[in-house]
Amino acid sequence: MFRCDPHPTLVPALAGHTHVLACEGPVQPSRSVVEAAHWAADGLSLPLAWLPSCEGVWQDHSEQAWRDRSAGASLVVLGREAQPARRCVVEHVVQTVSAPVLAVTGAFAVPERVMVAFDGSPAARRAVAWVASSPLMRGVHCHLMMAGHVGQADAAHELERAQTDLMTAGLRVTSYQVVDEVVTAVQQGIGTYRIDLLVMGAFSHAPWRRWVAGSCTTRLLRACALPTVLVR
Repeated sequence: MFRCDPHPTLVPALAGHTHVLACEGPVQPSRSVVEAAHWAADGLSLPLAWLPSCEGVWQDHSEQAWRDRSAGASLVVLGREAQPARRCVVEHVVQTVSAPVLAVTGAFAVPERVMVAFDGSPAARRAVAWVASSPLMRGVHCHLMMAGHVGQADAAHELERAQTDLMTAGLRVTSYQVVDEVVTAVQQGIGTYRIDLLVMGAFSHAPWRRWVAGSCTTRLLRACALPTVLVR
């Protein structure tokens, strides 16, 4: 079971070391971010580093500054809220850092059911690889969902390959294609299957059409109020 201290001591990032990096924003970290950060650090057996919870961290959109802050991080944990400014920061960080980003909103619980929003793009395949290889995903039931592309041979092949990769990693996998628009499909799937965590490739172009890319990533973040791992 992960530790939970709702008032963590904020310490400098561990430059040059492998760690989990967490940051909440202009106020003290919320309980959900603290829980998610400790779950990730404990599950990965890595130290946890906190960025100072100050307004300047969020106002500084320097790409180099965020690269420096995240150097050596295996996962970046961010709090996100409904304000447009906060979403912009999350999206900026996702596009800047090299590590996957866990964006947390609302309550956090150790995930048992995970949905991978999949479109066959390089970023989506990297998201599948992350789920297959991460110790955090051991024992979860993985729902592999592709919206659209029904009847396309290439899409079916990519979905089958992704399912095989996840099953080879020892995960229980349910895969399916749906005809709905992606945001609608993901929202319905989250409710139907009681999904705890969403994983998706972010800000990438699909091989056959733009799907989880730029504006669609933003729309999914706005529409889905559950913890989300974004992989570039």
